[in-house]
Amino acid sequence: MAITKTTGQIKFSYTYTELYDVVELTTNEIAVTILDGEGMPMVDEYGVSEDEKYTIIQKMYDAANEVFERFMKITNGITNSVILQITGVECSIKDKAAYNDNILQAIDRLIKNALINYILKDWFIDKKIGDHAEIYNMKYKKNVKDIVKRSVQLRKPAIT
Repeated sequence: MAITKTTGQIKFSYTYTELYDVVELTTNEIAVTILDGEGMPMVDEYGVSEDEKYTIIQKMYDAANEVFERFMKITNGITNSVILQITGVECSIKDKAAYNDNILQAIDRLIKNALINYILKDWFIDKKIGDHAEIYNMKYKKNVKDIVKRSVQLRKPAIT
């Protein structure tokens, strides 16, 4: 995760690798607790591996579209405000410079968590594990709610 500030813009960016690593670890930790009829962990069935790279990239794109949609009103006038690439995703917004810098770090963490939780939710939906899908859906929704609340700081104009 990275925040880049340039004249009049703030860019939030997340690499595929940083998102994938958390998704892989989380799904494999959960998969160890899911046992087959013989009591064997079902890691191959439910844990993400490099074989699913294309699937996870597509889910990353979907997650970015959903999360970054919350910023559309503060991207007006920025060309290519949302960029989806195989190596990662990013969103650029207007920098009105009327916020506490600490809020950027908090929003950055929330965006990363929302992206990860969205990917996990979709993964568990695909695997038909409804309990885990619902848990990650609730986490995703809470992240988005917090992003919207905190992004109010980024929307207000500087008063001089």
